[in-house]
Amino acid sequence: MNEKKALYIIIALLLITNVIVLFSSLGRNFSYFPVMGTGMLGRYFYSSNNNQSDSDWKSHMNDFDTWDQLVRHMQEEHSDIYHRSINTSVPAVETHKSTHDFGKVSKSNGTVSTVFVLENHGKTPLEFSNLSTSCGCTTAELSNSIVNSDETTNLTVTFDPNFHDEPVGRFKRSVFVKTNDPAVSEMHFDIFIEIID
Repeated sequence: MNEKKALYIIIALLLITNVIVLFSSLGRNFSYFPVMGTGMLGRYFYSSNNNQSDSDWKSHMNDFDTWDQLVRHMQEEHSDIYHRSINTSVPAVETHKSTHDFGKVSKSNGTVSTVFVLENHGKTPLEFSNLSTSCGCTTAELSNSIVNSDETTNLTVTFDPNFHDEPVGRFKRSVFVKTNDPAVSEMHFDIFIEIID
């Protein structure tokens, strides 16, 4: 068996393991399944296991605009899904947080920042590239774009409430960064803000 084929087999086994862990760890949180086309099943499990009404179930699902947001929420609630085998011969990026809520932000107080810690639990260097944001009011900076095995880098995200006129009410801005982790080609981070005078 050549090295390339062995690598593909390892990646496939890791993905299968993650799927098994996902379904075994969800427990009462079957409220996620409506997005997968099993709305009645998801509604049943959410209502019965969380003692919530049908309207509460609808409100819960409205928290997620896209499938990507739902997946990120699952990754945060079930952080063990992010923990892959440290014996892998490829980079393995991990983070315990992919969203941050600044709450109410005053224009008079200027910029606000938060830090996301990214770890490499693989055996080869983890590389980040193509760091971008969804809007000019939000900037992002990595302390290191190459992270060795068992080391970390900080992703600092800064929001400027005075950059331009912002929408009324609560809104979000996003950060994107590509990686050389075969299992996570791009990471996505969200910040939530509500502007006040």
